[in-house]
Amino acid sequence: LSGTPFIFVLLPPLIAMRLFAEEKKSGTIELLVTLPVRDEEVVFGKYLASAAFLAIAVAILFVYAIIVATIGDLDWGPALGGYLGLFLMGLMYLAIGMMTSVWTKNQIVALVVALLISITLYALGTQDFLKDKPSWTGFATSVSSYAHFKSLARGVIDVRDILYYLTAIAVCLFVTAASLGARNWERGWKTGWVAALSIVLIAANLVAFNMVVARTKPMRLDLTKNGSFTLSSASKKFFEKLEDQLTLRAYVTENMPAPLDRFVTYLKDVLEEFENASAGRIRIEIVDPKGEKERKEAEGAGIRMGKAAVVRDDKQLSENVYMGLVM
Repeated sequence: LSGTPFIFVLLPPLIAMRLFAEEKKSGTIELLVTLPVRDEEVVFGKYLASAAFLAIAVAILFVYAIIVATIGDLDWGPALGGYLGLFLMGLMYLAIGMMTSVWTKNQIVALVVALLISITLYALGTQDFLKDKPSWTGFATSVSSYAHFKSLARGVIDVRDILYYLTAIAVCLFVTAASLGARNWERGWKTGWVAALSIVLIAANLVAFNMVVARTKPMRLDLTKNGSFTLSSASKKFFEKLEDQLTLRAYVTENMPAPLDRFVTYLKDVLEEFENASAGRIRIEIVDPKGEKERKEAEGAGIRMGKAAVVRDDKQLSENVYMGLVM
């Protein structure tokens, strides 16, 4: 099922491509908008109906998890997290498909535009994209739908991942409702400009909110069987017995090439858990040894420079990286 996430890039736009485009082509959109319902209610109703269809598709895939559980010992944490990630990612692509469907009368055009947006968001988090663009790692993983799916598929329900999908859905549904109401903009150019500016400002605010949340301390639920991403009782007891403040300084290259960037994210999350559980007894410092002074500090603490393979301009190169921890 390793290709299932990409299948869910294709399926939702196929479901959504005719939701409004077909109405416009057949002329029934005029009948729809004259009914005693608001544009937001029309959009939300169509979205819920499509989401129900998508939920059936996810439920069918759940059969595979049940089969594996009957054959062997399945860790339900990553399984449930993966299915939740699939459903949320599908809901986001469904909202994108609705948004493009309301822009045109042609279903094929709506499908192609939705696929372009969806595949771009998906590809930003893949190793093939990041391997030759290490400076993009932080931004790409924060806006990539696939990167957030991988986080949920570990079996860890992180609030930051949930908010990413919810904000993306909210932006797309808002733009869909505003685009459906664009017929009223003809009353005056001022109305159209104010509406368009409002769409841009609200979308920008939601995106900025998501970027800020991505950098906040994690609030998450570990569903894995052995609590693989949760502090053990021994670690918590150790923190309780600390008498003096302990400083943990991580020397980590900021734009770590893929796939090492995943380990950097995991390291930062674990260190933040240490800090939260220690009640102030542990202080965390993250240092990017990009300057001469920081490099000397890292090497003086026994952290040696490593090499990471990167591809740039179709050439295999090596890049200097640091990843170590000092107490």
